[in-house]
Amino acid sequence: MNEEKLIEEFGVQRVINGLTPFLTEQRCARIDNLLKSRIESVHVAAESTADMHNALAMVRTAEALGAFHFHLIGQERKKRMGRQTMRGTDRWMHLHLHEKLGSFIENMKSVVLIGASPRAEMTLEEIPIDQPLCLLFGNERRGLSEEAIQRCDLTYRIPMDGMCESFNLSVSCGISLYDVLKRKRNSLGRKGDLTPQQVEVERARCYIRSLGVKQSAQLLSVL
Repeated sequence: MNEEKLIEEFGVQRVINGLTPFLTEQRCARIDNLLKSRIESVHVAAESTADMHNALAMVRTAEALGAFHFHLIGQERKKRMGRQTMRGTDRWMHLHLHEKLGSFIENMKSVVLIGASPRAEMTLEEIPIDQPLCLLFGNERRGLSEEAIQRCDLTYRIPMDGMCESFNLSVSCGISLYDVLKRKRNSLGRKGDLTPQQVEVERARCYIRSLGVKQSAQLLSVL
């Protein structure tokens, strides 16, 4: 049993109404603020990072900034290694695992794929935000693979004015997301872009995750 099956069995509103009395007002308010701030139209992806902890630190950064979807490419078997690094943040966003770059690309057909590359001419501030997009980051040492660069619709770089030649992955992710999400929210005129229907579904998921699937199932079954 998982949250998806619970929602399917009991329905979104029954889950929300049934579990609300078992959550504190503070927890409900925090979940409400989280859902109002989520941006679905900006995805983040990491391709074959050398150190899984770096990739999972990116997940934590992305969640803290309000991203909704994170993609790990070629690292399914390593995911369990970094639970402490993420500190549970993957519970509050959608974490997608892709065995190979090809399967990831297939899932990204509806968004503009924008790769981070020091060779790019376009800078971070020039990234267009008028369409759904995905920021793609590569390996710590090699950067993005040549195949990934070829498959990207655009590439960009973060301008640097110091002697250091590169940022680490989590810093690059944080700088890039902060800029893109800030501009995206300004263009929307609000903090997030989830539809009202999406907000309610995610609220049900968050309530279940807050109490745990087992306890949620027990509570819902007697209501």
